[in-house]
Amino acid sequence: MLKISKREFEFPITDTFCILSTRIIPNSKFKYEILDNSLIIQDTWLIQIVYSIKNNSDSQKNLLVTEHKVTWNTKFPWLKETSSDIVVNYHKNPKIISSYFNTSKKDTPLLNITTETILAVEPSKPFPDQQICLPLENTTVKPIDSQNEWLNKLKEIEDKYSNLTNLVETLEKRITTLEKNRICVLQERSKLNGLILDSLRLVPITKAIIEMFPSGENEPLIKTISNGRGFYYFDNLTAGIYDVKIKHPRFASLLIKDYVVKEKEDKLQDFILHRN
Repeated sequence: MLKISKREFEFPITDTFCILSTRIIPNSKFKYEILDNSLIIQDTWLIQIVYSIKNNSDSQKNLLVTEHKVTWNTKFPWLKETSSDIVVNYHKNPKIISSYFNTSKKDTPLLNITTETILAVEPSKPFPDQQICLPLENTTVKPIDSQNEWLNKLKEIEDKYSNLTNLVETLEKRITTLEKNRICVLQERSKLNGLILDSLRLVPITKAIIEMFPSGENEPLIKTISNGRGFYYFDNLTAGIYDVKIKHPRFASLLIKDYVVKEKEDKLQDFILHRN
């Protein structure tokens, strides 16, 4: 249960000054009592004010501190029948929420401070529904007294751990793939085109398969087929180092390792296949 109180204090001042910071130092323990359906709180605070005198050229260097001891008394309505079984504490440290100068009385200017205090009111003993429920005397727990049961439990834990490990590996691979794709998107694309030719007669070879592998990998990143004139074309390549493989049923496969494709390159490259 929280209760909020606001209170104003006035302090006489002798100079016109600029407030830089304020704080309240309350007692760790304060008095409270229940009287006539009211919760009465009494505490002694020390209010500290850090300030500098206005129109002072060295105001930042000459900081001053003033302290005022005040008595904070307040009353809250209280209708609880169990009012005697409570504990009252500060939910948060009291704080100053506003301050201003009251110059209506020219002889004695006053500094007016408004404070906010939040109290936590709790029962000193737990209510019945908050008490810990103990097991009945005849409650029994079935022990695991079989070695097979222990082994089954252990196997179940190992399976869950293995599944979790596989899931983590899958996620790591997906993250790596996404990171590569992100880099590819940011790069300018390159082009590669040319003819696939018969080494014997230097005529075009149709339906030859051209595959581009990232260097050292087994799965092609991209592939295409030569058309009826033996022409192939890649127009969306990422700059990098590739292994290029060209294959056809009637010709020996050709593998070129560490083929370099530069960024924004439009490259013409013919490949020659030898008959089986």
